[in-house]
Formats: sequence, structure tokens, C-alpha cells
Amino acid sequence: MVLEDVTFSNVSWGSKPEMISLNKFEIKVALLPLLSGDIQVNRLILLEPDILLETNKKGLENWVFASKEVEKNESVAYDSEMSLPAIVINEILIKNASIHYKDGVTGQETTLAIDNIELKEKGDSGPLSLTIKAAYNEIPVEVKGTIGRIVTLIENDNYPLDLIVKVSDANIGLKGNIAQPMEGQGLDLDLAFNIDSLSKLSKLAGSDLPQLGPVSLTGKVTESKGGVFNKSDEIIARENRFFR
Repeated sequence: MVLEDVTFSNVSWGSKPEMISLNKFEIKVALLPLLSGDIQVNRLILLEPDILLETNKKGLENWVFASKEVEKNESVAYDSEMSLPAIVINEILIKNASIHYKDGVTGQETTLAIDNIELKEKGDSGPLSLTIKAAYNEIPVEVKGTIGRIVTLIENDNYPLDLIVKVSDANIGLKGNIAQPMEGQGLDLDLAFNIDSLSKLSKLAGSDLPQLGPVSLTGKVTESKGGVFNKSDEIIARENRFFR
């Protein structure tokens, strides 16, 4: 199925008429799995999606369409045994995307400009390869590596990550698993970080950082009942200076 020049209307109080617009939407779905209630997406392509997420001065989100009064008065019975269909996605391609967030309470605006997102299967049951090239508030971000399958994420099962993230001249490595990814709980990740100078992160941090470096860090991020714990194996700031 291919759709072109698609738009979704914004809420009445929104800053512009369209909440979402995109040049092209293409999806290719395998037919046989549908007979058993499963969904296998062989290819999903989004070209030039422009997405506006915003809140008004009262904090109401434009992606919530039902009013609070309707949500309060209506009751919906859910089957506790009801489960989502198995979803397998073999390939996703997103090009020239723009996601803009406006906070109507604080007036803060955030922009994510995406040049390219590509997600592909590496094998019949293996992880998915992920490549992202984007800019967060004009700060370049690149991501390469592998992640678990979508069905594993939906099932909230042990989810693997093996990623290299480059942002503001910093290299960040994340490798490990998340026991309950939908809740963001059960972190067990090896962390590696290095940068020539901490001052290069000033724009990302929103404040001036010292010209300290080169800096290297390796450690492990785990989660216990008390919360997240970062056990650092090695933290080094060269030029004969150490910090923790």
C-alpha cells in the first residue's frame, strides 16, 4: 500500500493546521501471517514526515484527542487475557523527517531533524541493524549498531542493545540488555564514553563546561531495587588530572 501527500489535522488550539504531514507512506505486509492473527511488515517507508507535538498553556497535549471529561465518564472493559498480535518488522526506512515539540507551559521548543533512519533484519531470528543520522536542536547525532526485534519490545521481554552513539564529538558505547524495555526497568548495560574535551558538550548541556580532557570512561549501568547504579570501572581525564 502506498499513500502520497498525507496530512493529519491538528487540534483546534494548535499553532498550525496540520499535526502530521508526509510526502510518502509505503508499507508491504506479508499476507499469510495475517491468517493466524500475526503481522509481518516486510518494508515500511516514510519520506519527509513533518510531525508537530505541542501542549497548550494548560499542559494539554495535541496528541490526546479524547477530552478529560470523556475519559473520566466513560469506562472501557478490558479482557485481562487479551494479547497484542505478534508483530515482525523486517525493514524500516525514514528519510528527511522533522519532529518539532513546543511546550506551551514553559515556551521551550525542541527540534529533531532526521536525515536518515534505517532498520533492517540481519537474519531470520537475529537482531536488527540500526543506523540513524540526525540533529537534535542542531547538534549532530549518529547511531550505529544493533537492537532487538520489535516483537521482543512489545512483549516487554529481555531486550538487547549494542550501539555506538556519536554526539557533539563524544563517542558513547552501550551494550547489554533491558529486562523490561516498555517500563525502562532492569538495566544491565556496559557503558563506554570518550571525548577530546568536556567543553564540546556545553551546547548539549546548556551551560559552559570546563576544557577538561581528553576524557575516557568505562563502566556498567545496572538497576537494583534502590534504582539505577553506575559502577565505573575506569574514569580517566588525561593531562594528569583525575575526576570521579
